[in-house]
Amino acid sequence: MWISKIELTNFKSYSHAEFEFPEPVNGENIVLIGGMNGYGKTSVLEALYLCLYGKDAIIHLARAGLKMDDARGYPTFLEKAFNGEAKRDGQNSMSVRIVFNKSRAKAFEINRRWYFRTNSGIWTNEEEALVYELTRNVRGTPRRDGANGFQLAELLDDNFVPAHIAPFFFFDGEEVKKLADQQRIEQVKVGLEGLLGVVLLRQLAERLRSFENGKRSDVSNVDESNISRLLESLTADEERLAGVRAELSTQGERLSMLKAERESLFQRITSAGGGRGDIATVKDLAEERQGLRSQMGDAQKQLERILADKLPFHLMPKQLLRQH
Repeated sequence: MWISKIELTNFKSYSHAEFEFPEPVNGENIVLIGGMNGYGKTSVLEALYLCLYGKDAIIHLARAGLKMDDARGYPTFLEKAFNGEAKRDGQNSMSVRIVFNKSRAKAFEINRRWYFRTNSGIWTNEEEALVYELTRNVRGTPRRDGANGFQLAELLDDNFVPAHIAPFFFFDGEEVKKLADQQRIEQVKVGLEGLLGVVLLRQLAERLRSFENGKRSDVSNVDESNISRLLESLTADEERLAGVRAELSTQGERLSMLKAERESLFQRITSAGGGRGDIATVKDLAEERQGLRSQMGDAQKQLERILADKLPFHLMPKQLLRQH
């Protein structure tokens, strides 16, 4: 596997440039880029890292022997890398394209592009990385890093050089002497840490600490008194809820008793004749009772009239009645 092409557009001093590298043969698999100071050798190395690893490239550039300070964060690095003439011409993008071959017929093409505000050259925080699989230089369907479950980092881990060991393959030759000046134990340590992923674990631990600190800072002054009031209110609400549940149980039992009484009353009404077809409801029974009472009252009045008007004459002697 080898890098066969690097193309730079509006990257640092390169408005546009292409570099092609031959297939390694006979064990000659090391590529050296030479040139006078200030002619862009380091720019090619930086472009290689940025295209492959994106924002994670900054720390790897530092490990590859380049002088990177904390002030040169990813946005600042990109804005300084954006070609000055392109910015003055009103262009708004910078790109790096890399092709690495698995064989003569199979290859991958990675095209990463960054976008800037016109004229100001400030990075818009927008970038895209498109990956093509090449078969005899014919592109397949593009895949976007981070879309539809595709991750460029996984592709590089499986088919090329993972980010955490990249500095062992791409580095500034002028700085390699610093490695030679270290004790051999330190060299072995650095190599093993890179190969075993210790560097990644340290980065993860640092990110977790930053995340924890950030979350703690987000939680400002905690109002303990307010929490106590809320706890008391919650406790009182729970007690009221328990009381309501007990009352609900009592009312449920009472409802069952009332239903039983209603059923008993219905049975009594039915046995008293309420089940006949002409009397359907308790209301009908009440109306019928009231009617009977009225009839009884009328009969009582008639009886009183009979007793008052006719009965006395029947009790008098017939002779007396004839005389009158």
